[in-house]
Amino acid sequence: MCSRADRKTFQHPRVGRLTMDCETLLTPDLGQKLLVLTPADTETRERLDLLRVLGVETWA
Repeated sequence: MCSRADRKTFQHPRVGRLTMDCETLLTPDLGQKLLVLTPADTETRERLDLLRVLGVETWA
């Protein structure tokens, strides 16, 4: 879980490090939370684009 605004880094096995901006949106009664992750930099955006292409490939 991240705070209301934070930055997280993930290590993906196929594309490497992904740095994401993380924001938590709350309903007024705090009953629901929506976690929003967006690429924090150009490198991460490009790696996510690559992952989109690699995701349709099958590995033997």
